[in-house]
Amino acid sequence: VQAREHFGKESLAEADALGLLARALKGLDVVDETENSARLAIAMQRKLRGSDSLQEAESLSTLGDLLRFRANSSKSSDVAHKFAEAETDIRTALAIRRKRLGNDRTEVASVLQSLSLVLFDEHRSTEAEAAIREALTIQQKLFGDVHPETALDYRTLGIIIMWGFSGRLPEAEACFRKALDAQIR
Repeated sequence: VQAREHFGKESLAEADALGLLARALKGLDVVDETENSARLAIAMQRKLRGSDSLQEAESLSTLGDLLRFRANSSKSSDVAHKFAEAETDIRTALAIRRKRLGNDRTEVASVLQSLSLVLFDEHRSTEAEAAIREALTIQQKLFGDVHPETALDYRTLGIIIMWGFSGRLPEAEACFRKALDAQIR
């Protein structure tokens, strides 16, 4: 808003600041303001940059993660709608990042991680497992098995396997052991 006062109209600086504000507010669990800031940032980024900017992807990812959180904590009848919107936003962010950055980037892996979580929450365990395995493969290429990002993906994979599939507990255990090993080395 102060940027608009300075420049006299919507600006890229304002759009980017709103995107960063949304990300910070999400970390502080300021849910309503996060959603409003992210939606405004996305609208401004699309208007000023066109669609498919990396800044738009970041704001879409933030909004998707927030909507997933809201759906998980909601008792209302619009839970399915919130999950669907979260999935759409995250898939759009993923497509933009792949288009702009290529596949083997940590920014792509982080969105795949978010996608795996929303798919798991929607009880789509097979798709969730595929997404987190792809994220894990990227992180392993970039960092190897001993890295916090790789550990996070092993942990997420273990959770998806443990809760999403019966009879695969030994595989989940192996994932948790790899996550632990990556954290303590």
